[in-house]
Amino acid sequence: MKNTKILKKLLKKQIINETEIFLYKLLKKNENLLVKIIIILLIYTYNTGHISLNIKKKYSNKNIPKKIWKKFFNIKNYDKIIENSKIIGKETSYNFPIIFYKKKFYFNKIFIIKKFFLPKIFTNTKINKNIKNIKKIFKKYDDNKLNKLQKISVIMSIIKKIIFIIGNPGTGKTTVISSIIFFILKICKKIKKIKIAAMTGRAAHHMLNSIKKNLSKLKIKKNEKQNIPNKSYTIHRLLKIKSEITYVKFNKNKKINADLLIIDEASMITPILFQNLIESTKKNTKIIFLGDFNQLPPINEINIFKYLCKNLNNQFSNNMSKMLKYIINYKNKYKKKNTIINDHVCILKKKYRFTKKSGIQKISNMILKNDIENIRKEIKKNELNDVIFKEIKNFSQYKNMIKIIIRKYKKYWQSIKKKNDPKNILKEFNNIRILCAIKNGPFGTKEINKNIKKMMINQKIINKNKKWYIGKPIMIKKNQKNLNIFNGYIGILLYDKNKKKKFFFITNDNNIIKLPTYVIKNYETSWSSTIHKSQGSEFNETIIIIPNKKKNFLSKNLIYTGITRTRKKTIIFSNKKTFIKSIQNK
Repeated sequence: MKNTKILKKLLKKQIINETEIFLYKLLKKNENLLVKIIIILLIYTYNTGHISLNIKKKYSNKNIPKKIWKKFFNIKNYDKIIENSKIIGKETSYNFPIIFYKKKFYFNKIFIIKKFFLPKIFTNTKINKNIKNIKKIFKKYDDNKLNKLQKISVIMSIIKKIIFIIGNPGTGKTTVISSIIFFILKICKKIKKIKIAAMTGRAAHHMLNSIKKNLSKLKIKKNEKQNIPNKSYTIHRLLKIKSEITYVKFNKNKKINADLLIIDEASMITPILFQNLIESTKKNTKIIFLGDFNQLPPINEINIFKYLCKNLNNQFSNNMSKMLKYIINYKNKYKKKNTIINDHVCILKKKYRFTKKSGIQKISNMILKNDIENIRKEIKKNELNDVIFKEIKNFSQYKNMIKIIIRKYKKYWQSIKKKNDPKNILKEFNNIRILCAIKNGPFGTKEINKNIKKMMINQKIINKNKKWYIGKPIMIKKNQKNLNIFNGYIGILLYDKNKKKKFFFITNDNNIIKLPTYVIKNYETSWSSTIHKSQGSEFNETIIIIPNKKKNFLSKNLIYTGITRTRKKTIIFSNKKTFIKSIQNK
């Protein structure tokens, strides 16, 4: 099979793209065909969420054409082929960009994280051995509002240095993290400085507000209250990463000033960012990662959170099981062989947000289980009380979708007309969110925003000639530290007390910032936003817009994330076939 034919076949199967073909051509002439094919397939493998390209005999990747697989991946001795390569090296050769180890190919950075970094952080974590004191305080303040697994999460957070708390939306992760802070303040007296961060400012802000609300109901002493955080960060802001240069102020030598670090929406963290976070913390800093690995992974990166925590099912070691039995009388049901990470992961299962009759719960569970047959039935019946499917096949249906969106903002415009408090107006705006799968095209945020504005002008809701109309919502795309506004902040244009137009923002410490229009830079109109940007947020109602044609990036994770952003009701605008195919795409 000639090189060009191979490339065309891979391109047709969408395993590689034009950029990767360009890379292929740039590779040095002395690299043989196999090495070139390995490189572009490793890129493909990595971009689809796997840490390595596995070439074991039993391994079969259905996406890779059989002819290519048979020709290049049934070779018995890779050593001879690789020994002359300047790109691929063995596990002892760390200066090569690609490493070959145990019949698997890795990118250098991923291999180092897997082989050296991860085992180190879990073997060197200290255990809080004052178990009697933990039991005493837990017994004193435990009001039995937490279920068993939530209690285990709290105990693990006290005992261990690094832990992962996993749970689908509505499993009480925010309740758990509030209880963790409460008990840590009671038990771990050395912990004074607590910091909360997430990949997006909105997710961090949401977590902070929920924690403060929950803690206000608990018995906290005055001296403990001063240690409750009043500020949240994006991870990039926490690490002080500057622009695209990826300059990190905090590192192995300069540490973040925090005794407890809480990281929300951990599924979005890249492997390198994960490594930076661990290396930038002090020796005794506790780190708690929260998330749901069924949600969106980092763009074009593997989901390190999923890689670490998948296939675990609350199977703890004998030592951990004994401690849990002593403190809360928990009996570990599993007797399988434990990995080193088992005692650092707790998977929450009981769901509180939705009732058993909830369509949102029903559909999201079907998506996770790949229950396509029943999803088809539900779409056809369309009888769920809180999930409504609306087909888009023509311009008339598209136009009707925009009309429905505008009607949903009726209370928002009424709130502005009544001149309500800016916080209440922002709250009303955030009750509903239009979520698009993409930015461009008729179903993307840009066109949807334009069409919403156009119809609002036709309905005389806003003035045709004004760029800065009252009620205009924007989302900040880039941090403006001098103004104290950051990526993901939502602002609404309103009149201030002097009848001057100002953008009103709620900051991460729950204060209002007023800014004139001329100082705002790097923003976008936000009647709608992408599902990616909504991760970590919750809304009373959502409208999810999916393109009417199947696209590679439309996936199970994307649909699941969009649906689970809502608390009460969601309307899904989509071609039914595209919706089903998207769920089938992993």
